[in-house]
Amino acid sequence: MQTCVQGTGCGTGSYAMYLGLFLKRRSRLAGCWQNMKATLFRGLRGVKFVPAVLLAAMMPFLVFEGYLRLTEESGHDDYLPPVPVFEEKDGIVVIHHPAGWVMESGELKIPKPANTVRIFVFGGSVSAGVIGKRQDETKAIASPFVEAPYPAVLQKVLPERDRAHRFEVVNFSVPGWGSYRILPLLRESLRHAPDYVIVEAGNNEVAEGMIHERWKSSRALRGFRTLVYLARAIRATPGHSVGNWQGSAASDFTIMEEDARKLLDESRKNIREMAEVCRQAKIPLLLVVEGSNLRYTDVERTGFRDRRFGAWNRLLNRSGEGMGGAEPWAFRKAIEEINAQMATKTNDIWEQSYLHFLKGKAHDGLGEFAAAREEYKASRDLATFSVRSPGPFNDFIRALSNRPNVFVADAEAAFQDAMPDGIPDGRIFYDNCHPKSEGHRIVAELLLSIFEHQMGLEPKADPSGVIAVIRETLKDAPPVYDTKPAQ
Repeated sequence: MQTCVQGTGCGTGSYAMYLGLFLKRRSRLAGCWQNMKATLFRGLRGVKFVPAVLLAAMMPFLVFEGYLRLTEESGHDDYLPPVPVFEEKDGIVVIHHPAGWVMESGELKIPKPANTVRIFVFGGSVSAGVIGKRQDETKAIASPFVEAPYPAVLQKVLPERDRAHRFEVVNFSVPGWGSYRILPLLRESLRHAPDYVIVEAGNNEVAEGMIHERWKSSRALRGFRTLVYLARAIRATPGHSVGNWQGSAASDFTIMEEDARKLLDESRKNIREMAEVCRQAKIPLLLVVEGSNLRYTDVERTGFRDRRFGAWNRLLNRSGEGMGGAEPWAFRKAIEEINAQMATKTNDIWEQSYLHFLKGKAHDGLGEFAAAREEYKASRDLATFSVRSPGPFNDFIRALSNRPNVFVADAEAAFQDAMPDGIPDGRIFYDNCHPKSEGHRIVAELLLSIFEHQMGLEPKADPSGVIAVIRETLKDAPPVYDTKPAQ
């Protein structure tokens, strides 16, 4: 029997134990390695089936992609015109209008004939002469187009004012378009010798800016029809409607205030670029400041209006029926409560917009129309998706008149002057932003006065006289509120 002396560290048994554990673990590792090699070899033997499996998995995608390509469904880029707008052949320029369903295509002779004054018009649905979606669906209106849009008035009146020249007024306006798509088309059009360019922008800038951003972010997917189709399907998923005039889902018409400001800043850059390219081409640019219906709100269509505001809220929401019969103290009380609600500094843009609109109604009830107009404007400027040109953007357009060769037709101010109470509403607008024939007549007269001055013609245009006649016609017409409740 071996005897260990204390302190000598006898450890033969411990070494044996460690050696046994090492060999056991090594055996396990060797077994795992063998299992891994066997699995790998089995996988390699099955590689020949991988292409067939992948093909089977991709077959539905390939079939659907082929179907979309054969039928051209969602295969074109619906943000830009599907075909070139200008096509030169046989001494003429064929114009394929970007909105062929709205405007007829036309032709321009090249080179431009002598004594010809060529005017190009760019804008959205207002300058296209479209009335508006909701009005198009009513039985009271037979056509979706206004009777005499201002480009058509120019084409009719200018030859009467100047018989020494032949006039060509070519309207490139497309409903829904703003400066983002107008700019590249305008730049391209300058190759075809316009003498004047008219641009009307403002109503569509935020909405089109969002569409433009989506288009840029999805361009990488546009080689695959299926992915574009799926993206559209996702965006079209039904959601809570914000109640704007287009009836679009909240997912399409919700934006942060800061983002809206950034989009409008980009729009300003676009307008400046238009002014610059026209300056370089020595072509006068005529900008139209867009007016809008101030007694209009989208917010009441959201179901928002009955949330929290009490009995005075019902007083101010007699939509389209006026507010006669209420005592002045009731309107004063409404204003006090609205001011108290505003003092809470809510971050809800829709609520802020709605509070300003209701406050405008209260001032209306008191006959304080100047104060009402300012509240309605504040409501409009906060409601980014009511498709109405915001006040700060209109001020930017006005300021451009200080640039050489830039002229401004201020339709917003003219519409205000044409109203007996100074508040443009349903008496001169079909809806949120589409003027009736009287409004187009005012815009045409403003532009005619600019043309007469630039061309040295006898001054016959009389915007002030036209405005005075319309104001006299409307003096007995009651205010019209375009505020239908949510269904």
